[in-house]
Amino acid sequence: MPALTREHTAVAAGSRGPGLSDKPDGGYDAGTPAAGLVAWTAALGHDRFDVVGHDIGTWTGYALAAGHPERAGRPAVAKRRSPASRRPRRSPARPGCSPTRP
Repeated sequence: MPALTREHTAVAAGSRGPGLSDKPDGGYDAGTPAAGLVAWTAALGHDRFDVVGHDIGTWTGYALAAGHPERAGRPAVAKRRSPASRRPRRSPARPGCSPTRP
């Protein structure tokens, strides 16, 4: 991010739910946070912006670009994986952890 700020205004938004963020009962679909980002960037004074989605943020980035093409300039996604492609792994930090599927 620091390199981007030499020529751009760069802001980062986290996903709802993990870590110390709020844990609302709903809004975990891709469209809800995309709409929230559109409102947030408008409040920051940006009518049009480029968006980069990383990891699970790719879902929000795609929803933002597809649902708000008039706002998203150049969308980019990195490290896309769907939940269906993730296989549970045994973790040495959690002895006895067993996968839920083979």
